[in-house]
Amino acid sequence: MTTGLPLVIAKVGQSLDGKIATASGQSRWITSLAARRLAHEWRSLVDAVLVGVNTVLRDDPLLTVRGVPHRRGRPIKVIVDSRLRTPPRARCLSARSPAPTLIATTIRARRKRHALLRRGVEVLTLPARQGRVPLRRLFRLLARRGIQSILIEGGGEVLASAFAERVVDRVVFFIAPLLIGGRMSPSPLGGTGISHLGRAIRLEDVAYRRIGPDLCVEARVVYPPRAPGRAREPR
Repeated sequence: MTTGLPLVIAKVGQSLDGKIATASGQSRWITSLAARRLAHEWRSLVDAVLVGVNTVLRDDPLLTVRGVPHRRGRPIKVIVDSRLRTPPRARCLSARSPAPTLIATTIRARRKRHALLRRGVEVLTLPARQGRVPLRRLFRLLARRGIQSILIEGGGEVLASAFAERVVDRVVFFIAPLLIGGRMSPSPLGGTGISHLGRAIRLEDVAYRRIGPDLCVEARVVYPPRAPGRAREPR
């Protein structure tokens, strides 16, 4: 209400060694059934669930709430897809889904757009920021539509962009007691990372609890001071 932005929660399911999938892309299921049930409870509490197109291409998720009560038409499904690669037959675009789907992109590919529009999907085109969908601008537009809370469920590049634009307020990590390994196995945060620990994002008010065999870590995100002379993120 004070910032004009939704409350944004980043949710991650990972192995103990910090991997969200194998090198071949397999990610079902790293976390336990108990953790996945709790994840559906988180979905039921927010206005929107957001993923990147790579998650859609790799996992073909439904992005719906299952097994717990939830509000009709919520959460809406938001796909960040700068090059409009979302397949029109993706499961999250199903007409049987109780909540609408919005795809945020940076290109005006007429043929691709028409195929998605026929599926009842809203396609929102935004000016690119370093080749990507500008999340802060997207979130402001969503806030004006009454979206007051967003759960980001991946993947690593979308999460990296969200932290880079300083729009994540809280994190929820489900850490499973297994080791995946591999240099090519993806981690929760992509992007270029930081070069100095003084620029690291800190977590405060950290809470830990066991969810079945997994560890759930919840915390508030605290960003480091901006470097002198560095411009603020565009509104």
